Amino acid sequence: MGRIHVKVLSCLVPAAAFACAHVAEEPDGVPDTIVDTGSEILADSEPDTGTDTGLDTGLDTGFDSGLDTGFDTGFDTGFDSGLDTGFDTGWDTGWDTGWDTGWDTLYDTGWDSGWDPGWDPGFDTGFDTGFDPGTDPGITWGVPICGSSFTIPDRATRSSSVVVPSLGDVRVMQLDITVDDRTIGIFKVPFDDLAMTLTSPGSVDRVFWKNFEGDQVGLINWDVPSTWQLPVWWMTPVGGTWTLEVEDTALTLASTTVSRWCLTPLDPALHASHPIGATISRCASDTGSIPDCDMVTPDCPGVATYEMQVTDLVQASSARLTLGISHADHSQLRVEMTFANGVTTTLWDRGTGTIPSTITLTGLTGDWVTGRYQLVVEDHVDGTTGSVTSWCIGAN
Repeated sequence: MGRIHVKVLSCLVPAAAFACAHVAEEPDGVPDTIVDTGSEILADSEPDTGTDTGLDTGLDTGFDSGLDTGFDTGFDTGFDSGLDTGFDTGWDTGWDTGWDTGWDTLYDTGWDSGWDPGWDPGFDTGFDTGFDPGTDPGITWGVPICGSSFTIPDRATRSSSVVVPSLGDVRVMQLDITVDDRTIGIFKVPFDDLAMTLTSPGSVDRVFWKNFEGDQVGLINWDVPSTWQLPVWWMTPVGGTWTLEVEDTALTLASTTVSRWCLTPLDPALHASHPIGATISRCASDTGSIPDCDMVTPDCPGVATYEMQVTDLVQASSARLTLGISHADHSQLRVEMTFANGVTTTLWDRGTGTIPSTITLTGLTGDWVTGRYQLVVEDHVDGTTGSVTSWCIGAN
């Protein structure tokens, strides 16, 4: 991978060079310790300690201590201490300590400490510490685009964005995400105070994580699933800025770190014949007991929480929950469900009689069933225990 600067290739052509040479220098008002001989259309507001001979038409806000002979037409915010001879037409925000001779046409946000002579026509977000002589292909279908890691303090919201080229209309966007384990002191805690949203360039949101605990690993650890295939933006333009936002919704004294996240626009041809209206039924393996309400402790209500992931790429014309509950008195129970779209609804609240074995999920009508679900059953009266024996999500 290379990190490069944005330079005007047209000025390398003799005829074009004459026109570039006659562009008036705009004064920047900042004293440079070494001469800047570049003819710039936009101001260079930063003090340079290295020679800058580039003819720049884009804003250069970098602090350079090495020779910069590049011709930039886009933003250059890099802090370079090595020789930069790259001719870039895209945005360069990399901090390089090694020699960079690459010619890039798109964003370069990599931090390189090694020599990079590569010619990149696509995004470069890599952090290179070694010699990179490669010529990197541009972003296309099936190639991941990775955002920056970030940390969310307790009771705060943070976000990170990536830019996807205009490849056409997407069917399925794949999100790969790593959320580090969270701890309070020496104790690991679930992720049930987080809301995570992915927003498309068309401002279409998908709340794919809404106060879910996560997949339990052993007795004292939880994981956020690492791979999500999301069809929510089916046949909409993929090009533009995509934003991942994570909100910490409750005071727990635990911060959260997203150490890695990438978006991969999957090739639409992979799902060209996919039956998005198929009939499905997916049953959870996560079942178990419903704790009794304990008025003495007090520890009421007794709460049972179960979760499952549905990976089918199916849009629901109708949806339903098939629920098996063993309990002597259903009037003591409250049943709540959070859907894959982040909507939470109460399905039963201490009513008379028996909880229906099949419940229509109107909150999923017309939506994609793909994603995570949480079933919460509460016992509000002391004296009787029970269990969730089965629960299944069906559509169409």
